Amino acid sequence: MKLSPDVRRVWRRFSFQAMGWALAGLAAWPNLPPEFQAVISPRVAVWALGVLLVLGMVGSCIDQPKTKVNKEPPQ
Repeated sequence: MKLSPDVRRVWRRFSFQAMGWALAGLAAWPNLPPEFQAVISPRVAVWALGVLLVLGMVGSCIDQPKTKVNKEPPQ
């Protein structure tokens, strides 16, 4: 298994950002005050995280030219 040659630019990819937001939501939920958790139903929270994960999967299938490493020398 090899790292992508553009690993330093991976944070720019939409898929990486969507997965990061999903992870942040999962990490933050148990630390939120119960009053806030009561406002948002667990069902809505699960759906929101699921949507972020699906968007991350879709984003990984889309060509994102700004994250590519240019191997050709500038002319």
